Amino acid sequence: MSIPTRFGSVRAVVFDLDGTLVDSILSALARLKRIIEEHGVPYTPEMDAYLSGHGSFFWIPCLIEEFGVEPALAKRIHDAWEVSCTAETTPLFDGVLETLDWLHERDVLTFILTARFRESTMVLLRSLEI
Repeated sequence: MSIPTRFGSVRAVVFDLDGTLVDSILSALARLKRIIEEHGVPYTPEMDAYLSGHGSFFWIPCLIEEFGVEPALAKRIHDAWEVSCTAETTPLFDGVLETLDWLHERDVLTFILTARFRESTMVLLRSLEI
């Protein structure tokens, strides 16, 4: 089935995960700050500006190049981040389940695109039951 619109019929929808379906920005930055500090690196307001709005794949080179973190330590910070993503739940935005159900009832294919690693994505999706 497709949904008629003034632009044509819609048979599929692609959603970004973080910031679109799940309200992850503030919780992600709080987790990242905690993890960076746990690894002995002082967290600065400048880090917020560089690290927010980018996928975690960007963080390792950013920590190394912009903040002088040793490469091995930057990798350990990133690895700890990935573990935290599978251990902590991120809430859905209001209306997401209803929207996904509405699309499903109309047989519209739905896809989720994300920069997260597969394991943490699947853990999150299962915990949210989507």
